[in-house]
Amino acid sequence: MVLELRPRLRPADAEVTVGSGAECDIVLAESTVSRLHARFRREPHTGLWSVTDLESERGTYQDGVLILPGRPAPLLCRSRLTLGNVALVFLQKYAFEQALSASSRASPVSLTRRR
Repeated sequence: MVLELRPRLRPADAEVTVGSGAECDIVLAESTVSRLHARFRREPHTGLWSVTDLESERGTYQDGVLILPGRPAPLLCRSRLTLGNVALVFLQKYAFEQALSASSRASPVSLTRRR
């Protein structure tokens, strides 16, 4: 599944919330994800994204390291995030496009049988 981080209202806000609650921008129907688990935010001047744990019950991890609640952690391309039991990979737009391009160029695998 691919989810695009795009603010709902004004691009200037550049915030996307993730959690199990219906009020979140991205809803993860998973019992280990808090109602309002984390917030992704794009910095207006640099365009870089960060993630902030919103005092979730099970925490938010980036590359296996617990993110302190309330403190934004910068997201680098291919950062691995864990929210409860949900694993995510953060890709910048260019990296996602490269991955799509590479997968479409990959030659199909053919299975042959030895006699």
